[in-house]
Amino acid sequence: MKVYLPLFVLLFITGCGSVKNNSDHVSIKKNNLFTNIADISIDGMACQAGCADVIQSNLSKLKGVKVVEVSFEKKHATIEFDPSVVSSQEIQKTITDTKVKEYIYTIKDVKITKPTVQ
Repeated sequence: MKVYLPLFVLLFITGCGSVKNNSDHVSIKKNNLFTNIADISIDGMACQAGCADVIQSNLSKLKGVKVVEVSFEKKHATIEFDPSVVSSQEIQKTITDTKVKEYIYTIKDVKITKPTVQ
């Protein structure tokens, strides 16, 4: 009986640690419920390295922006963001306020959606 008690205690402690990790995983999934995705069509970009990359860099500096992808080729930006921290209007203003040479960026279309959590 004395041999089994330390083994039982060890298994109990190890089991509690794995339950904590599952709880953390659920918390991470819940955070995704509070993000939105903005799909934005952008006119006025002249290239990837100058225009699109600078817009992407400026957007990634915004507090609340999680993921940014800007494509010159597609004339499109996809931004995952927390709407409780940054608004879609702030995101759009960052795009149109970006300065690279004499280029003027305009927003053609904006679609805001919530990602699906799996």
